Amino acid sequence: MIYLIDDKKERQKNLGWDEVKLNAYIDILKPIYTSGQIEAERVNIFSADNIVLYHESFFDNPDNHHKKKSTEIKQDLIYFSEQNKFIVVFFSGSIGSKKIDNNTASIPVSTLYKNLKFFLNAYNNSNQEININQIAYGNDFKNEKMLEIKRKIWNLLFEKDNSSLFVNTGQLNLELDQIQKLTTSTLNLKDVTVEFLKFQINKILVINE
Repeated sequence: MIYLIDDKKERQKNLGWDEVKLNAYIDILKPIYTSGQIEAERVNIFSADNIVLYHESFFDNPDNHHKKKSTEIKQDLIYFSEQNKFIVVFFSGSIGSKKIDNNTASIPVSTLYKNLKFFLNAYNNSNQEININQIAYGNDFKNEKMLEIKRKIWNLLFEKDNSSLFVNTGQLNLELDQIQKLTTSTLNLKDVTVEFLKFQINKILVINE
């Protein structure tokens, strides 16, 4: 089950998700608007194989007052998700970029509602085996993820001369591994120049468009 924890119905409506549209997915999606709803279904919500979409300012609403700070609640949710094996996606207007870490993600609020239909349909058609990247990147999640990785690699290589031999580092290795896993391609990293490494990456991106 997917639980959408967002206290602002008007925000949902403005981003294209009114009550009628949300109800179209009632079999797999349950909106939560109050802390009372969370308390009533706490055991169901925070259990294995569920997906929790959580607006970070939910408990900042005076009607949903919580004794803990928002940052403490977020850390609790991350801990609970690890212990109970469910996915949690944090979203907010204050989040400027996408970040994915194992079974948690942080994305802008506009991104969540933009990609929600694709995410729900993918969830519906996958026997509940879901890739967390699909809520962060939508229909083009693989291409967007690869472009994001490319930007990171280019930044890490910024001060390297194109004609110099490529020297791998821990951070570069992580990013290069991600490209190879996403595309099932193999990069030649032995005795190659920085320029040739960039050529290989660009070629993979073109092939996988």
